[in-house]
Amino acid sequence: MAGMIARGTMDGAVGSIDAAFDKEAVAAFTFCDARYDRSLTSPDLPSGSDVRKILEQLEYKTSSHTINQTSNIDEIIERARRANWCLLIDERLHVEPGPEVCNQERVGSPGESYNSYFTVDYMASLFPHGIVLPPVSPEWQHCCILSDE
Repeated sequence: MAGMIARGTMDGAVGSIDAAFDKEAVAAFTFCDARYDRSLTSPDLPSGSDVRKILEQLEYKTSSHTINQTSNIDEIIERARRANWCLLIDERLHVEPGPEVCNQERVGSPGESYNSYFTVDYMASLFPHGIVLPPVSPEWQHCCILSDE
């Protein structure tokens, strides 16, 4: 959710979500952390993050021009690991971007890969009353549960 809207509106959206809860309301959503090693919960997968998986798949995409060697992938992965949240649109990493890459304010390209990543700490800061759970095998997405209890 948070990666799909501009940062300025994200704070307002979080406030609206928090205000919408009554004593019996519960909501949950999943999110990916660019730091999480997928092989921890899915041992049949190679070691590395979802960011690495996406970038390695994009190496062979005909419209991908930026990725031409492993060092480029490693550099992008390291930048993503240092970010509180980021977007990976095809091979371009956007660290805590503004509305210029917002799904709601831009038109994407056909076949475009659009992925958002958030650290566990960042999600916990956005939803201080939420509970952030680690991924459950064989998945690698974290879960955030929101309730008013």
